[in-house]
Amino acid sequence: MSNEQFDKVYGSKGIDTLYERETITYRPVIRYEKNLLSALIREETQQSIERSRTFTISSNLSEYDELISEIDQMLKDIEERSPKDLITSLKSLLKDKKVNEIITFERNQCGYKQTGDYELYTLLYNMRQSMQIRRDFLDERFRIQITNETELNEIEKAESKSIDEWEQLEAQVNHAYRELANHDEDDDHFHPLDDDSLSYNIDHLNYDEILNLESQKRNKEIFHTSLADTSYIHRNRYFMFLEIIEKAKTIVYDAKSLIDHNLKDFILNLRELGNLSAAKAHLILQFKSIKEKHEALKGRMMTIDDEKENFASEKQYMYQQLETKTIEPLKEWLYSQEENVSGALDIFSGYMVNSMQNSRSAYESSIADILNFYQSEASFYDEQISYIKNKEEIRKFYSILEDLGDVANITSDWVDEYLKLNGYSV
Repeated sequence: MSNEQFDKVYGSKGIDTLYERETITYRPVIRYEKNLLSALIREETQQSIERSRTFTISSNLSEYDELISEIDQMLKDIEERSPKDLITSLKSLLKDKKVNEIITFERNQCGYKQTGDYELYTLLYNMRQSMQIRRDFLDERFRIQITNETELNEIEKAESKSIDEWEQLEAQVNHAYRELANHDEDDDHFHPLDDDSLSYNIDHLNYDEILNLESQKRNKEIFHTSLADTSYIHRNRYFMFLEIIEKAKTIVYDAKSLIDHNLKDFILNLRELGNLSAAKAHLILQFKSIKEKHEALKGRMMTIDDEKENFASEKQYMYQQLETKTIEPLKEWLYSQEENVSGALDIFSGYMVNSMQNSRSAYESSIADILNFYQSEASFYDEQISYIKNKEEIRKFYSILEDLGDVANITSDWVDEYLKLNGYSV
């Protein structure tokens, strides 16, 4: 190679040579800073992006883990304070899903002089099982659409990165169209679309490259919007279950607080009642009435089962897959077809368009269906918690009446000592 050829190819110094400029197409990575994004992205699109950042699959997994951990601790604590043979028997019935046998077991062990722990255990166990199944479903069907990582931190990073990429693509596409419009206005003799050698530089995008960006952006939009739809469902369920779990915690760990509202004056006023048998009889009648309503509600457990929940989730997942995997490619293909070319194509296109419209309607319906299912489920558990709470209050009042039955003289000092001894406020 002569010196002249050498200099042409390699240059005398450095790497930015004329040869390189003529030979290499430069494709920089374009990334917009946050302060520029708002000017480049439409407000409604930015709202969709922020919605996808708020409702994420990674956050659902974390929230389910949080609730499952809370329930596991309560189940463990109930087990430790219960007779081993009874809790083992109940766990066996729960594992085998013997609903009628479970109701009979609770009827025998959760009377007005006994405990409500076994009813609470059943409720918490069923909630935990349901959440674990749904957590696994999200992990196996939706998380894998985002990343192969299994650690929550890595899943969150991957999901956040993908949403950031969507936001950048939105900005690139909008900026590119603005640049094309500006070129069209400023130069009557030159337009970027006329130059087949244009690079990825945003100032010189050609139309095919913009269409490619548009396709990438649209796929990201559909994907993350569908994930946000799914996440929204489970975020709602998280808050509904969180409220129930907080109520359960009070009963498990601080049941006395349910009636601990100026008990001293209440007990002193009982002196005027004289014979406490009448009050005890009516407490027992109330307990029986609540128990009957609770048992009737427990029968609904057979309608809140895993199979029905799984069917609703599978349906929603199927339509999510249709949304993300089939709609956009079909749309792009249909838009690219010329009109009045083929009668068969027109008929075929009609079927495709009708099916896509039906799929979109079914997708929205599936989201509403599963939300309604979870609201019904939460209502079922919340009603049970309410009955368990009522029965626990009656147990506490009945116990106080029992304790007062043999006391000849109920004085202020005696009540103070009694409240302290039994863990109530003085």
